[in-house]
Amino acid sequence: MWLPQPDLARLFGRELRQSRALSVLVGHEAIGLQCRPDGSVAGLRLRRPDSHEVIVTGQATVLACGTIETARLLLRIAAAWPSSPLAKNVHVGRWFFDHLHGDAGEVRLGDKVAFGRLFDSFYSGGRKLMPKVRLCDQEVARRGVPNCAGLFVGPMSPGLVVQDLRLLLGRIIGSDAGRHAALSEAVQMVRLILPLVLRYLAAHRSAHFIGTTARFRMEMEQLPTAESYLALEEGVPAEHARIKVNWSLDRTQVADFTGFASTVRDYCDQTGLGRLELDPRLLSGDARYFDDCRDSNHQMGGARMANRAGDGVVDPNCQVFGMPGLFVAGAPTFPSGSFANPTLVGMALGQRLVSHLLKGTR
Repeated sequence: MWLPQPDLARLFGRELRQSRALSVLVGHEAIGLQCRPDGSVAGLRLRRPDSHEVIVTGQATVLACGTIETARLLLRIAAAWPSSPLAKNVHVGRWFFDHLHGDAGEVRLGDKVAFGRLFDSFYSGGRKLMPKVRLCDQEVARRGVPNCAGLFVGPMSPGLVVQDLRLLLGRIIGSDAGRHAALSEAVQMVRLILPLVLRYLAAHRSAHFIGTTARFRMEMEQLPTAESYLALEEGVPAEHARIKVNWSLDRTQVADFTGFASTVRDYCDQTGLGRLELDPRLLSGDARYFDDCRDSNHQMGGARMANRAGDGVVDPNCQVFGMPGLFVAGAPTFPSGSFANPTLVGMALGQRLVSHLLKGTR
C-alpha cells in the first residue's frame, strides 16, 4: 500500500502489451495437466469463461499462483490422477504456515525524543520504512529459538488524522451552534499537527509517539507442522472443489516469544526508553496468548522444497518430484518462513527458477 505504484497491472502494463513472447489469458481456470506418453508434463488444461476446455502446452509448466491456489491445483491433479507421483506424495498441501501477529503489551514512554528517533517511520524513495527490533542472528542461534520481530505503534496514523480533519471540517461549515467549539478544536489540532509536518519536512520521519503510551506488537515465525494443511472440500468433484484451510500452531512456541518480549522489556527499562508492561499470558508462557493473535496473509508451504520426495513436494530446482516439466514458484515451496514478509524471497526463487529453465533450453 506504500509503494509509489502498487497496481502491478499498471506498473508492468506497457511490457505486457508490447511483449511478443507473452500471452495473457483472462478468466481461464486451470483444472488439470496435459501429459506426454512418457509421463512428463506438457502443459495445462484450462476452463474458459464459456466452460469449454482449452489446452496450453510448452517446454515447462510453472505454477506461480500463490500458496492457496497452487495447493488446490496440485490436489486437484492428484485426485484426478491417482497413479501419479503427486497422489502418492503425502506432503502435497501439508506444512502450511503463516506469520503470527499479536499485541504483546503497552509501553509507557520515558525518553520520548529518543524513542521517536528509534521507532518513528521514515520515508525514502517514495517508500515508507518501519523500524523494528529483533534479536541478532548470533543470539537467535545461541538460544535456538524461532525468529521474531517487534514494532512499536503509537496512537497516531495518517488515516486517523485525515478522518478527524474531515469530521472537524464538517462541524466548522455546519450549523452555527457548534462552530465556535469546532474552531477552537481546529486551533488545537493545528498545534498538534504542525510539529508532525515540520518533522516530516526536516527529517522525512512520521512522528507516531506524541502521547504517553504505545503498543508493542510482535511478528512471529510459525514452525511448520504436518497438522497444518490445505485440503479439497469433500463431496465435490475435484475439478470444482474449493480449498479448505486447516491452520494449526505448535502452541509450545509461546515460551520462545516470551523470552524475546522479556529481552525487549529489559532493554526499554535499562535505556530509559520506557516501561513495557507485557501481556500476562505471554509473560507466564500461557499458550492462550495465541488465541488473540492473527495471521498476516503471508500463506506459505503446501509444496515444500526438499532434497528428496520423502521429505517434500519440489526439489531444490522447484521441480515437482516425479513430474518432469512441472515446477512451482514462490511461497508454496518454503520449508520455513522466518518472521518477515515472504514476497521478496518468493520473487528471488522465481528469478532463480527462470535462470534454471533458460539453461535447459540452450
